[in-house]
Amino acid sequence: MKRDWDLIRAILVVAEESEGPLSTADVEGWPADAVNYHIELIVEAGLATGGCTTYLNNGGRTCRIESLTWQGHELLDGIRSKTAWNAIQRVAKEKGLALTFEVVKLAAAEVVKSLFR
Repeated sequence: MKRDWDLIRAILVVAEESEGPLSTADVEGWPADAVNYHIELIVEAGLATGGCTTYLNNGGRTCRIESLTWQGHELLDGIRSKTAWNAIQRVAKEKGLALTFEVVKLAAAEVVKSLFR
């Protein structure tokens, strides 16, 4: 499965707004397997605490986010605004860059800098 930054952004937004742990079902409009995969990536990247559970009786899998980490909040602050997110994607595309974690962070910082010029 390919990493989908729009889904990562959506999960981070919902996780921050959540009153408690976020589960796969809390992220609407996306397939459960994609949400599970991206929650796992978010946790692996250190953007949130949480994990995944595989059920032995049926092989089903569910993932959850307990809370965002400092790094998760920092990243979300840079990509939360739809305007900023669109600018980040546009800049990466114009420069011929794939949306890697580092590119997203750098592009978010550049977008913020441009607002202060």
